[in-house]
Amino acid sequence: MIPARSSLGHRAPLLWVVIPFATGLAVANSSHQPLAIPLLIGLAIAAASMTVMLVRHTQPGWAASFLIAMISVGCIYHELRRDRLPDWADLPAREASLTVRVDREFERPPHFSSHSYIATVQGSPDHLTDLVGQRIYVRVRSTPEFNTVSRSSVMQVIGHLQPLPRQSTDRDDFNAYLIDAGLNFSLIRGRLDRIVTPATIWARHRDHIKQVGGEALSLGLENHPELAGALRAMLLGERHLLDPDDKSLFVRSGTMHLFAISGLHIGIIAGALFGTLRVVRLPRTATFLTSTVLVGFYVDLIGLTPSAVRAWLMITCVLAASVLRAPRNAIAAIAGSALLVLLVDPMQLFSAGFQMSYGIVFALLLYGLPLGDHLRDRFRLWRDLPEMSLTDRQKWIRIGWENLLRVVGLAWSATLIGLISGIAFFGWFTPFAFLANLILIPAASVAIVGGFTALVFGWLGMPPFALFFNHAAAVVLLAMQRFLESVITVPLLTHPAQFRWDHWGPIGLLLVLGSMVYGYTQRWESKTGTWWGPPLISVVVLVIGVQLA
Repeated sequence: MIPARSSLGHRAPLLWVVIPFATGLAVANSSHQPLAIPLLIGLAIAAASMTVMLVRHTQPGWAASFLIAMISVGCIYHELRRDRLPDWADLPAREASLTVRVDREFERPPHFSSHSYIATVQGSPDHLTDLVGQRIYVRVRSTPEFNTVSRSSVMQVIGHLQPLPRQSTDRDDFNAYLIDAGLNFSLIRGRLDRIVTPATIWARHRDHIKQVGGEALSLGLENHPELAGALRAMLLGERHLLDPDDKSLFVRSGTMHLFAISGLHIGIIAGALFGTLRVVRLPRTATFLTSTVLVGFYVDLIGLTPSAVRAWLMITCVLAASVLRAPRNAIAAIAGSALLVLLVDPMQLFSAGFQMSYGIVFALLLYGLPLGDHLRDRFRLWRDLPEMSLTDRQKWIRIGWENLLRVVGLAWSATLIGLISGIAFFGWFTPFAFLANLILIPAASVAIVGGFTALVFGWLGMPPFALFFNHAAAVVLLAMQRFLESVITVPLLTHPAQFRWDHWGPIGLLLVLGSMVYGYTQRWESKTGTWWGPPLISVVVLVIGVQLA
């Protein structure tokens, strides 16, 4: 008997909101001129009214009008949240003294002579009052006073203030990252005038806890700083400590995502906490609340990086649905988290992390899981034998085989997204990524569990246990590095590449994901919604648009 598939047939009405809303954000962001908000409001109201009328009279066409309404709402929301100042667009750079609150601190290698932040302007001279409330990028020279600066600190800085352009033609330029993050100004070549408000007591304790965690991940690895740096990058987000050669190795192999604290890391940690609390028989609701708070603290500890916050919201939505006894529907939960992220910070849509994380997650749910079930059904061992006649050995072999087929389906679906996003965001064509992820994701999961356990024992003041788990995680990392070093030199497994046209990468991702959505709605059974659709579209996108360096 073949088990029924549980990966198909889920309804996710929020996708009808998320996809057109995100499309509206993208349309507004790609415009070289400010959009007319009154005109967009009128269009949104008209389309919404048309939708209500068509639904009430059960007439076809309501979907088109609803999509137009949501795209218009996305455009409006982008323009309001981006909060551009048109009068500044053509003004030259100038010296300015601003009071700013630190919202995010960029990791700084020890040899750097400056500190970089994303901050919010709290105060300014009278002639610059329209800057108050703007989020800006700040880079200031390092001084001893910066030892007391952390997130939540308020400081007065003097520097070179310049408006950022609406669009950047060079995607490798750091300004492109700032523009995509929704920033309109940068203040560089700055110096600290004074600290207005020092970091809060909580911020100082948080930084101390992170320092203790970093020391725990370095226990016993004093002679192997590259392994200690890799562990701290994987568990604490300190990617500046990652050895340059190791970083190049993981980028070229398409596995650099293992060091960006995102869905894999947060999912493993949240699952471990949730499972541990359930083992000690804590009630389900209390388990959910406790694990959510603890994981939220961990996300705050590593700097509230956007990828970690997105992953935390994803996991929280999935666990909340389970606690509320809602039907098991990961697609709806992930769509809900995506909408929440875009409402909180719509500019995350244009980050590589958002596109890769949600793109891969949706690929896993829409294509990977159903493909794994299909492979399980198609290549099921001993399918013609009665279940009762199977020996224990045969049953264990079949379970292992079916789990392997599921992993193949998941790795294949992630690779279809990774091949395109690897070129778009990292400049490497990595057909080897499928095999590398198939092997390294389970290994990285072991390293994450070992490293996080070492962190916990380090925080509890139990160095011997922290040392044991730290060494176990380091051994796994070393094996991962040696594996990549042994295969990365094979010709054609990895090659520098780029797309011939701007935006071809995101367009390709949308085409592949669109084919997955269509195939899923057809339950992967129609002539047009077949398993070969996404890989064929991915191949076409790569053949047409990729230029090998």
